[in-house]
Amino acid sequence: MQEQLIEKVFESQNDNLIAGTRHPLDAKIISVAGGTEYKRGMVLSKAEDGTYFVLGTAEKTGDVSCIVSENLNAKEIASDQYVALEVYISGEFRASCLITEQSHVITDAEEEILREKGIFVK
Repeated sequence: MQEQLIEKVFESQNDNLIAGTRHPLDAKIISVAGGTEYKRGMVLSKAEDGTYFVLGTAEKTGDVSCIVSENLNAKEIASDQYVALEVYISGEFRASCLITEQSHVITDAEEEILREKGIFVK
């Protein structure tokens, strides 16, 4: 009897989010509230209380912080519970692939904050 020793655990697809390799790509894990579906390329801001939210969310303010690296459906998790989410904290990203709330367009000031953090929008 043959035994399968290799199992496919991850499959990467080219989605054009990464725009280049001149600046190093780095990621980290953050805690985010449940009740939201996080999509690869979503731009997150960090509020003064340390919580993260999608850039452009009405009535929320904070500094642009990071970009979601992998899809995570946390809709079934209560909004008062937190889950781990991997995000990019540096690298080069294609502007056309970035996701914000509603029809928010990343401003020059927001792009400058991202640049200061090592995130370059092309």
